[in-house]
Amino acid sequence: GMRNISKPATMINEIKTSKIYSLIVENISTKRATLKNGNVDLALKEEVKERIMAKSVVLSELAKKYQDISKFYNFLALGSNEMSEGQGVSLLSVHASKGLEFDQVFIVDLAQNRFPNLKLMSMGGSLEEERRLFYVAVTRAKDELYLSYAKYDKIKKVTYQPSRFLIEAGMAKEEA
Repeated sequence: GMRNISKPATMINEIKTSKIYSLIVENISTKRATLKNGNVDLALKEEVKERIMAKSVVLSELAKKYQDISKFYNFLALGSNEMSEGQGVSLLSVHASKGLEFDQVFIVDLAQNRFPNLKLMSMGGSLEEERRLFYVAVTRAKDELYLSYAKYDKIKKVTYQPSRFLIEAGMAKEEA
């Protein structure tokens, strides 16, 4: 049964040791490891389970920093309010940054097909939606804004063009 779970670390431990949690992990790992022909790739299933476990370990470690369940919940939901106070770097998606402002903002991965994101657009997203998100990202900066992209990915051996948004803003030229 559920005991006093006002502490986030205790709550997460209760969840991780529950029957329903192991059923959910089992279910997710089976689904993700099911091949097109219906067979389950057991090695992949174990890999998925390990990834879930690794994430739950990170979550447990984060939970130890919080004594109060509602503060921990806010941290998870908002990417933490403490981020805007004090020292440190806030790593946020554009969506998570809405409504927030920072002295310095670094926007990375501004390569064509990455931002605007080709995958999202092929799944029914629009260029206008991506442009709006770019605008949101840019307007988070109070003082300094840094825009960057990788010209070359050594691992994938892919050369990238700058994002059309950088070209439209006159901040980059399309390369030959």
